[in-house]
Amino acid sequence: MTERRAASPPVDDRAAGAGGEPPRSLTDWLRRSTDAELVALLRRRPDLALPAPVDIATLAARAGVRSSIARALDGLDAFTLRVLEVAVGLGDAVTLPEIAEWFDAAPGPSGPVASAVHRLRDWLLLWGADDDLHPVGAVREVLGPYPVGLGRTSEQLYSMVNDLTLAPLLRALGLPAASQPRSGSMAAAAVVDSLDELLAASGEAELSILRRLAAGPPIGTLRNATQPSAGAVASARAALGASAPDGRARSAEQANPARDLLDRGLLVPVDRDTVELPREVALRLRRVPAGEVSALPPELAAVERGSTVIDGGGATAVLETVRLTEVLLDAIAADPPAQVRAGGLGVREVRRLTKLLDTDESITVLLIEVAYEAGLLSVTTHVDPTYLPTTEYDAWLRRATPARWVQLAAAWLAMTRLPSMIGERDDRDKTIAPLSAEVERHSAPGLR
Repeated sequence: MTERRAASPPVDDRAAGAGGEPPRSLTDWLRRSTDAELVALLRRRPDLALPAPVDIATLAARAGVRSSIARALDGLDAFTLRVLEVAVGLGDAVTLPEIAEWFDAAPGPSGPVASAVHRLRDWLLLWGADDDLHPVGAVREVLGPYPVGLGRTSEQLYSMVNDLTLAPLLRALGLPAASQPRSGSMAAAAVVDSLDELLAASGEAELSILRRLAAGPPIGTLRNATQPSAGAVASARAALGASAPDGRARSAEQANPARDLLDRGLLVPVDRDTVELPREVALRLRRVPAGEVSALPPELAAVERGSTVIDGGGATAVLETVRLTEVLLDAIAADPPAQVRAGGLGVREVRRLTKLLDTDESITVLLIEVAYEAGLLSVTTHVDPTYLPTTEYDAWLRRATPARWVQLAAAWLAMTRLPSMIGERDDRDKTIAPLSAEVERHSAPGLR
């Protein structure tokens, strides 16, 4: 946080090497780093040093790996992360002034955007001089398809819509019938040119939908989004002199504000049940292009409880944590849970232990992870491995309560795991289990 508030970020000498030539690649950029800069990088991102890289090219390749970048992003504050998203959204080889234009912050070399860019270079998420910045490796993939919460441009979205779906919109915009790619280009240009009029004609319910999507993410759900609405069909039939469809069905669908936005081109169908807000519409609705993100952390409301209340509450929590850990490990010893094939504890076992402890599942998995880190719990090496308390658990039981607590607290503080991730979905859409490899995060001790 202090790096963001620095008066002026230091000048990076790697921007130009011998003869004033700028770096041509990430490897070239790293080769110009001093020993002190490389040591600082490896301290920020220790996973890059395991195992020890044989050369600079290996280090550069590791820095661009998806898993390593995801760990590095865990250490960024919201403003710095948004600066990175803007840099990625603008494309390769962007400049600091181009990024600064997206923020409602003081410009210049001493501004928060410049400080954030300097920090991103320190974390090796961006490389290059201020007038030639490049994202590293898989940063784009890790940030997801909608950096800064913005969707794709109208041109990109309408180029993917089929001619049958586009025909009612072209007619509503007063454009001649055409086929792709001309129909998509015509629709996108017409919507962008008449954007102010289209927004002015939108009701409050429609604007509420647009504002939510403009804040990000830019996608929403609308059933049968690729099918022409009843209103569009009625207009087409009227233009052909045919009779109108049933009035009740038409009025019911016309009352749907999302469908009305789709008919006027402010939303674009991307599949049967999904719509996306074009980037131009979102930027027109936002006060600041990068969105409402402050360069300073929010003020935290503090309440003075008094040392007696704090000490009493802390002592109660310590006693309860030690008690629950003992109950948990005794239960595991009485009925050892099996290790699942992918590693870790199964959902059924976690629920059984949670019911026995009479607590929340989040507390159960936290105690399991801490007990394992403290050496009180381990997995057997049998053909069918199970979890059992260790001999260290017997020694732990003989210690006084303060000593038991210190061992648990020290293990929690130092462990490179994030129990809060347990129960979420991983990249393969599988539930993350306690004691599994997916919970490992090298940034966890620093966050604590």
